[in-house]
Amino acid sequence: MAGRKQDDIWVHFERYTTEGVAGWKARCKLCKKEMQGVVNHLKQHYSSCSMQDHPIIAENESIDLVARSTALCGEVPDTSLFAKEKRPRITHIGEYVMKTSKSEAELLDLQIACYIYATTRLL
Repeated sequence: MAGRKQDDIWVHFERYTTEGVAGWKARCKLCKKEMQGVVNHLKQHYSSCSMQDHPIIAENESIDLVARSTALCGEVPDTSLFAKEKRPRITHIGEYVMKTSKSEAELLDLQIACYIYATTRLL
């Protein structure tokens, strides 16, 4: 499935939807409390659940920690120690505009007037 990575907190919750209500709902796998499926809410609930009463969560966490530590053992790509050069800042408007002759200016004025006339709706 494409998209963002699912947060690890979902290991401790069952995800479900209800008809007529947008978004996910979540049910704690241990205390069966139901709540909105917002990751911050799930993390708050998880931190308030006591770990001594829920040994299953401790086992899942140890599995997650082992998986994460093995993922961190991979090779790290080289990074540059030098900062990238910043582009020079343009401080005058002359860089953004070009000069036009009088005849070009009159032609542009006429084209703009025609555009405004053509796109304006009379009430």
